[in-house]
Amino acid sequence: WCLSLADGLSFRQMPGADQDVFHIGGTSYMHRTDYPPEHWDYWPTSVRYFNLRLLERPELARFRSRFETMFRTYRTADGLLTAHPKFLDSRRYEQMNIILDFITNRQ
Repeated sequence: WCLSLADGLSFRQMPGADQDVFHIGGTSYMHRTDYPPEHWDYWPTSVRYFNLRLLERPELARFRSRFETMFRTYRTADGLLTAHPKFLDSRRYEQMNIILDFITNRQ
């Protein structure tokens, strides 16, 4: 967020932001592969999904090389959903899509 602001981007407050805190993070867990996907209610899966969806955007293509492992593993966000179909029924999947839709539909 700070880097985006420094690049001149602005943000609108998301409805409900004053009621919920959304921690996307989780990069320290992204190297662990021995957790079952439902561990922590799909938290590491939601982090990967969120990052893949953002990195699929053309304006963020320059950052993709830093996340080559995710792209090699899943190829796309849809590939992650195919690999972990139960994630589609999780609360985290719903939350990630609310946030992503808000971000990607901003004018």
